[in-house]
Amino acid sequence: YELAAKKLDDRFLKLLNSYVAEYETLSDEAAKSMLKEKMAIEKERMALKQSYTAKVAKVLPPKKALRYAQVETRLENIVRGQTYSIIPLAR
Repeated sequence: YELAAKKLDDRFLKLLNSYVAEYETLSDEAAKSMLKEKMAIEKERMALKQSYTAKVAKVLPPKKALRYAQVETRLENIVRGQTYSIIPLAR
């Protein structure tokens, strides 16, 4: 899971670096491309979470599987919140 998640994180960081590099001169076409990539990354991340949560649910009691999903979501929200808080919105 961590290896697959890292690949998605690497794609997100590449996208973020492109956004920062083009921020002042961001064209509509670049914004459209970045939005498409962002949505693809989010879709793949959700599919990965669902896949691994289903695997966890098969081997853990239901309450522990739920706790796993809750902790995973909380950690992701903390990291994403910190990351997104420093990214300026597109103009």
